[in-house]
Amino acid sequence: MTSADAAAKPASASGTPSGTALQAFSSDLADLVAAAAPSVVGIEVRRGQGSGVVLAPDGFVLTNAHVAAGGGPLRVRLPGARVVRGELVGADERTDLAVVRADAAELPPLALSDRRLRVGEVVVSIGNPLGFERSVSLGVVSALYRNLAAPRGEIQEGLVQT
Repeated sequence: MTSADAAAKPASASGTPSGTALQAFSSDLADLVAAAAPSVVGIEVRRGQGSGVVLAPDGFVLTNAHVAAGGGPLRVRLPGARVVRGELVGADERTDLAVVRADAAELPPLALSDRRLRVGEVVVSIGNPLGFERSVSLGVVSALYRNLAAPRGEIQEGLVQT
């Protein structure tokens, strides 16, 4: 980059051209998505679909209870459009979480972190909304430990707001 190029770009607070930090963030984000996306699956049921994340190589998948617990056969759409049978292992409507066992082996699990989120952090969501495989969204943690009334009158506690 010439000094004229540097002068044409606004500098950040640290004095470096602002495009540099954004380019590095964008590259890091693309690397993160490439590493995590193979662990994201689609969950299909008679009445709809949702997303899940592989927790263990032997087929255990975490998803939403409102997706998996609705009754009827479950299908798990793996990366590469392969579809396998799924079986509901358990569901908790209060937390809207469910575990499904996909009839597949050697799936790539996503390592979960035990690090605490902080308000202001950037978070990434990878899912299969409306069947569009591995869609990526970016958000900012706005609040922690929010409570929300669920449709049947129960309270969902400890939610992250983005």
